[in-house]
Amino acid sequence: MKVFGVIRQDTGVGAYRIGQPVQFINNVEKEQSRITPFTGQNVPVRISEGLNRPTWTDEMLMESSKDADIIFSNVLTSQDEILKMLDLRKWSGAKWVVDIDDNIYAVTSDNPASKNTQAFYRNFELCLSLADGVTVSVPYLKEIYRNLNKNIFVNPNGIDFSIWKPQKRRHKGLRVGWRGAYGHRGDILSAQPALEKVYDIDLVSFGVKPPFKTEHHEWVPFLKYADHLASLELDVAVVPLVDNAYNKGKSNLAILEYSALKIPVIASPTENQKDMPVLYAKTNYEWFEALKKMKDKDFRKEQAKKQYDFVRKNYDMKVLTPPLIDFFKNLERKKL
Repeated sequence: MKVFGVIRQDTGVGAYRIGQPVQFINNVEKEQSRITPFTGQNVPVRISEGLNRPTWTDEMLMESSKDADIIFSNVLTSQDEILKMLDLRKWSGAKWVVDIDDNIYAVTSDNPASKNTQAFYRNFELCLSLADGVTVSVPYLKEIYRNLNKNIFVNPNGIDFSIWKPQKRRHKGLRVGWRGAYGHRGDILSAQPALEKVYDIDLVSFGVKPPFKTEHHEWVPFLKYADHLASLELDVAVVPLVDNAYNKGKSNLAILEYSALKIPVIASPTENQKDMPVLYAKTNYEWFEALKKMKDKDFRKEQAKKQYDFVRKNYDMKVLTPPLIDFFKNLERKKL
């Protein structure tokens, strides 16, 4: 099985959804699968200027896809790029699989991408319908897009434990952290009342700055992301999610990352975050009580171990890769 990964989102999305799976497929199949150049940059771009996308050359695409069984790409929203992938599919004889890990029909208004999503719908749907197969991160997305493609595989986000290294806490006090992208500014507000009422905690944010006082850290390139998150030395992490259609399409990735670093988590009990060994909070009172409970150092240590062991057993990329390989091998090539 030889896979050519086309990373169209040069950030953590491209790494988790395309780059990392291809890397682990290489480990299993012992063949020379490849990906397009990846920097992991999180470069802020104003929506009016369009999306920040890396450039492909025809020579690079043809050389990398030569003898490939699968061309595996992020979803495409440019008709020119879709046509290029179809040409490459025909030239190489490979099957084309597209990944999408968002509910594009429910992007919230506080997300900067919402200004452009309606303009993308037609090409987005065209891309999913023309692909031989589609991968998604959660079952909900399979239901959303099943009318566009019958060959959809739920490929959960997984953890490469070789890059996640827990660190000892060397500080005083209790550091409570949240990491979030632009689409989740509304989520942190749901926990704000409790976060601001609990005494003797230091609030830390990473990514998008919340509208309240925190020790804030800007995004870093994804290749430095795991080390930077570990360096924050968080004692507790919070993962609040408003229960809406957009968040129903979001995975439990934040919990997986914190668990890999042995950081105990308090999370909202949304569908894709359920059934994990974390503390759950829905109301302000529950958030407040969970935060107070996390002040117990022994309890935090016990929670961290439970989370780490659970994620190691169920979300290690070594566990998740074989089913993805089976999907690729058994997928039928469409007659377009």
